[in-house]
Amino acid sequence: TVIKSLKTGEISIGIYGGIRMERIEAFEQMLCDIQKQAAYEEEQMQKLKAAGKEKSATYRQFLENRFFYKQMLDTYKKYGLIE
Repeated sequence: TVIKSLKTGEISIGIYGGIRMERIEAFEQMLCDIQKQAAYEEEQMQKLKAAGKEKSATYRQFLENRFFYKQMLDTYKKYGLIE
């Protein structure tokens, strides 16, 4: 397993700093899930908006979630984990 440190740029083989590959894979899965859920909720918001339901509780919840997902994805970008 090859891992590149974001801080030092060093490349290590095997376990790096006690982080197991399963943990890294879990973070990757979390990122994928956040991206999928954000896209799904954006689609649902568009449908609700088209139906004139921007003031509904569901739309507002999706809007709040959107801000949360944006913050999460911006944090991933900040640390160079996504573009």
